[in-house]
This record gives sequence, C-alpha cells and structure tokens, in this order.
Amino acid sequence: MARVGRVALSLTPLVIAARGVAFLTPVLIAHLFGASGVTDAFFYALAIPALILVLLSNAVATVATPIMARLKADEPDRLPTFIGGVATAAGGLALLVGLTLAAALALALPQITRFAPDTQSLTRWMLLGLVPFMSLTGMMALLRAACEIHGRFVPVALSPLLRGVLTLATLLGLHGPVGVWALPAAYTVGAAGEVVWSLTILRRVGVRPVFRPHLGPRLRQALKRTLPLLAGEGMVALNLVVDKAFAGTLEPGMVSLLEYAERARLIPQTLLEGSLLPVAYAAWAHLVARSDREAYAAQLAQSLRWVAAWSAPPLAGLFIGRQVLVGLLFERGAFGPDDTVAAAQALGWYIPGLWSVMLGTLAMRAHVVEGRLRPIVVLGALSIALNTTLDALLIGPMGIDGLALASTMVWTAAAALYLRGVVPTLRHAGGRWLPAGSIAAASALTAIGVELWWGPPTSLTDPVLWGAAVVCFGLLGLAVRFTRR
Repeated sequence: MARVGRVALSLTPLVIAARGVAFLTPVLIAHLFGASGVTDAFFYALAIPALILVLLSNAVATVATPIMARLKADEPDRLPTFIGGVATAAGGLALLVGLTLAAALALALPQITRFAPDTQSLTRWMLLGLVPFMSLTGMMALLRAACEIHGRFVPVALSPLLRGVLTLATLLGLHGPVGVWALPAAYTVGAAGEVVWSLTILRRVGVRPVFRPHLGPRLRQALKRTLPLLAGEGMVALNLVVDKAFAGTLEPGMVSLLEYAERARLIPQTLLEGSLLPVAYAAWAHLVARSDREAYAAQLAQSLRWVAAWSAPPLAGLFIGRQVLVGLLFERGAFGPDDTVAAAQALGWYIPGLWSVMLGTLAMRAHVVEGRLRPIVVLGALSIALNTTLDALLIGPMGIDGLALASTMVWTAAAALYLRGVVPTLRHAGGRWLPAGSIAAASALTAIGVELWWGPPTSLTDPVLWGAAVVCFGLLGLAVRFTRR
C-alpha cells in the first residue's frame, strides 16, 4: 500500500511536466485562432475522437488490464497475441464508431447548430481530417494499459510529453503552409508518435505485440466482458458530444470558450489519471488475480482517502485563481480579456465537480476489478439522460456556464452511486476517514469564503491570491501528513 503511494507521488512531477507540454497545444491554438468560427469547427469535430478516447480508455483498457495481469502471471507467451489483438480491435472499433458518428454529425449540423454555412462546411472537412487520429486513439488506450501492467509507469507518464512536442512542432511547422488544416494533422502526428513510443516500451520489456485481425479465445472473452462497460462508458462519454451540441446553438465562439474551460479543468484530472490511478488499478488487478481480497480492500480504501484529501486543497486553489490561470494560459494573440472572463466563469462551475469525478473514477475501476459491470451501464444511461435534461434547462439562463454546472451535477450524482456500490468492500478495510473528510471540508470552506468575501482574484499580484495559496498549501501539507498511511 505504501509502495503504491510512493510510486504515484514519484510520477507526479513527470506527469506535471509531460501534461504541461501537452497542454501547450490548446494554448497555441488560442494564440493562433482565438475563439472563432475556425476553432468552433475544429473543437466541435474534435468531440468525436475525445469521446472515443474516453470510451476506450475507460472501457477496453480497463477490462483488458485484469486479463493482461493474469496472462502475465500464468501464460506470458500468450500476452503478445492478446495485446496485439485487442489493440487491433480497439483501433478498428474507434475507426468504425468515428466514421459513423462523423457522418451522422455532418448531416445534422444545419439542424443542431447555429453555425454559419462556411463553419458547417469546415466542420465536415475537419471530421474527415481527424479520422486517422480516431483510429490511433483507440490503439493508444490499450497499448498504454499494456505498458502499465508491466510496471513501466515512468515512460508511460512521459508519453504525453512526446505527443505534445510532436503536436506543437507539427502545428507550428504547418500553420503557415496549410493554415487551419495544420490542426487535424498535428493531432494525428502526435497520436502516431505516442503509439510508436508505447510499442517501443513494450519491446524493451520483451513483448512484441502480434497484430492479427482474428479473435482468439482470450480476445473474445475480453470483448464480451467489455460490451457492458462500452455501453455504460459510451453513454457517459456521449456527454462530451451533447455539451458541444448545446454550445453550438449559442453565438459564435461559445463552443471554443467551453473547450478552453474544459482543457483547464482537465489539469487536475490528468494528474490523477497519470499518477495514482494507473498505479493503483494495476496493483488492484494483481491482488484480485491472486485472490488477496483483504489487501485489495485496504488499498482501495487508502487510495480513496488519498484522493479525497490530497485533491481538495489544489482544487480550492484552482477555483480561487481560475481567472488568473485562464489569463496566463490563453490571453494572448487572438484570445482577448473578454474571452478570459467567459472561459474562467465556465471553469468555475466545472471545478466543484472535479473532486467527485476523481473519487468516482476510482470507485468505477473498483467495480470493474470486482466484476460488477451492470451498475456502469445503468449509471451511463442515467448520466446521459440527466445531463441532456440539465443542459436543456440551464443553457437558456446561464449559457455555457449552465453546461458546466450540469456536468458538475451529473458527476456528483454518479460518484455518489459508484461509491455506494463499494461500501461493502470498504467495510473490510481499516483506516480513519475523518482526517480526509476534514481536509476536504476545510478546502471547500476556504474557496467559498474567498469567493463570497473578495471574489476571484484577477491579477497575479493580488494579495488575496497569495494568501489563499498559503492556506491551500498548508491544507495540502496537513493532508499528506495525516493520510499518508
């Protein structure tokens, strides 16, 4: 249990550096294109591969990880065929889903958006331009999981660094010669680089995936087990498309501003997904494969306490400094001060739900490890229905802020139900929950107090910002001290 925490903490600086470079891509896009019809078209089209990435990383890779753990322990000679087969299936599935959704979206654009005719045409071409990226995204999700099951967490944490560098270099190099078409080209080159990187990692540990189109027994078993998870997570991932669809009914630029707010809120999520989550999930899969349920329950409980306590102070700080952060990230070139205020307001409505997202993600993975996939299907259906309803109710009075608030409400409800499902497992685990709950409550009160008393700081030199930072860092120190064991 302590080893999981140490590995996760050691990965955090690497994740920050690697994801920081990857995050420069939307920063550069904001600088070059701002919030315009061009970015509306691209980000609208990008919702499809984003959906595929969430779908396959949370479904195919999640289900395949325990199977890969068992193969690694019992039948290592079959592992290359399994990895190659699932990666081939994931790439093909991503391509099929992407082409189907792209065609449907292209036909529906006049009915579901207020885009100008030229923006609609550009969106259709962007959808076609992103098709190779969709397939590579499907393969990437499985190959990353295969590397993690071999304990190669450091090179996997660095893979977004390579992807980011390649994406930035392609975007800068092609922006002049081909203009807006540098956008889909840059994302495709970055994804291809990450796939090659993952294959290199696997070869260094002695695994050479065999990419065969036929389905072996293990692959059929994996796909059969994946179907319920694909259905549930697919409906959850569709919320990304639903939000973009509603944003497309607003004035020009709103799709882009919502995307920039989403990119900022992904900063804390990617820290979890690149550090504690893969380490913990791989450890849980190995423990369950060895039928060590007691150790698994203890690790699950400790992971939840770590996330509950350690994520709350940074999220409070992110909420307080959201306008300063968005300004530092995006406000240059074609992205102006008014865009900063609008994106920061939407980000503020996202942040309260991120704490729930992190806990819910861990709890969902626990359901998968324990073989309970039905709740994921049910919650997926409930989430898409609730999100669509809330989007429709809130977009009128609140605009993109309403879309962000709807997401927060859905995340909170889903996390509560996922956590309720793992309560029987947690009863067998020791440890104290009061310190984690106290840190989370104190962090929330800090953010609420600053918001009500002073409002969000607007400058990096604002003393309120630095005073709040001191308080949040202090709470984070207490969280590490009282919950590390």
